[in-house]
Amino acid sequence: MNQTKHIICLIPVYNDWDSFSILMQNIEIQYQSSPGQQITVLAINDGSDDEFDSEFKSSIPIEVVSLKSNVGHQRAIAIGLQYINAEKTDFGFVVVLDSDGEDSPEHIRELVAKCDNSSGSKIIFAKRKKRQESAGFKIGYFFYRYSFYMLTGQKISFGNFSCIPRKLLQKVVLQDNLWNHFRAVSYNPECHSIWYSWTAEKGMPGNQKCDLPIWCCKA
Repeated sequence: MNQTKHIICLIPVYNDWDSFSILMQNIEIQYQSSPGQQITVLAINDGSDDEFDSEFKSSIPIEVVSLKSNVGHQRAIAIGLQYINAEKTDFGFVVVLDSDGEDSPEHIRELVAKCDNSSGSKIIFAKRKKRQESAGFKIGYFFYRYSFYMLTGQKISFGNFSCIPRKLLQKVVLQDNLWNHFRAVSYNPECHSIWYSWTAEKGMPGNQKCDLPIWCCKA
């Protein structure tokens, strides 16, 4: 396709504007000369103690939607998707990613390409095959995965990093389980997996090289 692809990056943030600023710089580096793609960023401020620095300079448009209280990572994503569906019209894809640097901006282009090649009929989820974290993180993540299983009946094996085509966004926001867990929307009878091996370069401190298979949610 030759027409310009408008991509909205949806990023929930809670008390970590420093990491968000670094992420924005990395996105800017990746897309400062990207013909055929237009990037904007929607940050959902999930009740952070501090506001985002309005003096922050970026060539990429940034919109910050501030919530009055902390609702949690997953509901912040759900609110962002609802906001985009209700308020935005000029976009082709929504890319959901975390602000902590685990989701590499260099792979946004590949996620969008996979989504575009499906003619917008699939939601693409990226999955980290390996990650190295502290013992405390692993313990917390174990209980996180357990709570996901209790809520959805499914085992969690991938993150929030994903690409949603515009024509499927309304379908996503109408799913009741979106408010429990964003990734739960991929578990419907029409979902299946396709695996691609990607190697993510080291980004922020603590990131490790990893393979990124792809989960596809069929329309």
